Amino acid sequence: MSSGDSVAPHQRAACEQLHGEYKQCLAKSGRTNFSACTDFHSKLRACENMLSTSYCIDEGINLMKCTKKPDSSFCAKEFVAMRECNRPRGPHIVLSPSSSPSSPPHYELRPEVKHLYNVESTDLGAAVAPMRNKQQLDGVADSLKAELNLPGYGHVPYKWESLRPNPGA
Repeated sequence: MSSGDSVAPHQRAACEQLHGEYKQCLAKSGRTNFSACTDFHSKLRACENMLSTSYCIDEGINLMKCTKKPDSSFCAKEFVAMRECNRPRGPHIVLSPSSSPSSPPHYELRPEVKHLYNVESTDLGAAVAPMRNKQQLDGVADSLKAELNLPGYGHVPYKWESLRPNPGA
């Protein structure tokens, strides 16, 4: 039995009302002045501890800050964190810190939810997209062409060529 199960119904209702007021405050202030709602944070954090739940306060603040001035990933990490925070039984995907300064942080599945997914590893890959250039993309395209044995790869037949039995050859 978790500590959230032993909370009186009126306390739970008070926390839900407080959370509703917080969301209304955020809606009124917009993303430009989300600091207007900081008065709610300490009370909501107390409710989080009492109910053993999360109202995604930090994730929401980080997302609003990022969308105000997006980074090169257009706030991808913040959106994932907010989505995962809002899962009914807690996040499935978490951002693990990098093991060394040269390696980027990785997304990982929490081990207790791995059975819900068709994966062999909990490591889902880097949280930062690799650098791209035309030479790398051409190399990947060429390897796919060879691996998949695609005839006429990269050739767009004109209308009259598509009438031929083997267009692009």
